[in-house]
Amino acid sequence: MESMSLMSARWRNWACCMILAKCWSIILVIMRFFSPGLYDRLADGGENHPIFKRFYIHKHHGEVGARLLEKIGETSEILSIIAKHDPRHNPFGPETPIEQKILNEADSTY
Repeated sequence: MESMSLMSARWRNWACCMILAKCWSIILVIMRFFSPGLYDRLADGGENHPIFKRFYIHKHHGEVGARLLEKIGETSEILSIIAKHDPRHNPFGPETPIEQKILNEADSTY
């Protein structure tokens, strides 16, 4: 009986964390839309600042993800696609691979 209670508590904690993460994501997207200058300043200063780290990761999540994959040994073309998948920084061109276009489309749905 006690293990069920512990399991329920862990589930509630996980669910709360997921809800908070989604709320932060919504706040960051709204801020990026309505106040892009402030969003950029907070994100660019957040790489080494614990309070603004969430802004940095949100803005640079492609590069951050590629660095994490590189740490675990990934070396394929996927790394460059993940690192450069933000069309605001790397617009499409005629040589853009289809995988890049698919990732950009999937990532822009929020």
